[in-house]
Amino acid sequence: MVDCAGHAAAAHALFRIDRTPPTLASSEPADGAVLASAPTGYSGIGSEPLASARVAGGEATVSGSSFARTDFVAREGANDVEIE
Repeated sequence: MVDCAGHAAAAHALFRIDRTPPTLASSEPADGAVLASAPTGYSGIGSEPLASARVAGGEATVSGSSFARTDFVAREGANDVEIE
């Protein structure tokens, strides 16, 4: 690059592309937990900082590698919750 006065400069950048998705895990309620009452929220953690997360099809709030959904509604019996 050269400016209007003819001074030349150069810059270099080094970066890495990470195509490996983070792993996600449920922390509350824990995977396989048996509860006496329905949870009012759902939270978990990722293996690295997250840009976004979804729990049971709804947007979760993300902070670093943690995520939470406070409007999660569970039904009586087994609940198979998808986190992505």
